[in-house]
Amino acid sequence: MAAVARPGTNSYGGPVILADEPTGALDSQGGKEVMAILEKLHGQGHTIIVVTSDSDIAAYAHRLVRIADGRITSDEPQRKGEAVGPAKSVETEKDAKAEVAVLGESLKMAFRSLAHNRMRTALTMLGIIISVASLVALMARKAAQLDPIEALARD
Repeated sequence: MAAVARPGTNSYGGPVILADEPTGALDSQGGKEVMAILEKLHGQGHTIIVVTSDSDIAAYAHRLVRIADGRITSDEPQRKGEAVGPAKSVETEKDAKAEVAVLGESLKMAFRSLAHNRMRTALTMLGIIISVASLVALMARKAAQLDPIEALARD
């Protein structure tokens, strides 16, 4: 239980928590306490992924994914008929914030890469400019060839 007993309630940083056999080495009371903590974290908007072979622990899950021989054999909701309340909107809001954060980090990495590899960036830009200019010239030439034909068709 030492891995769960951290100071403060917000010490679980990420939006996704992976719990691999969270009750494996605990007695039944300790296991219930750990599962209560995981349920509380889920209520706060965290996504909890529990890996277990214990059917009693799997019964806590909202969704049950079974894997055999490295392949998913089933993926189904565990609790049917449960009302979906504000927790869903909290997850959606957190997902949106996470996506914005990922996008921001991706843009930072892209600009760092462009700045670090200036020659490659310049050559790539030159190639794009030449390609676009070629297409524009080709389309202009094709349009110029069609003008006399269209004039004949009108007469």
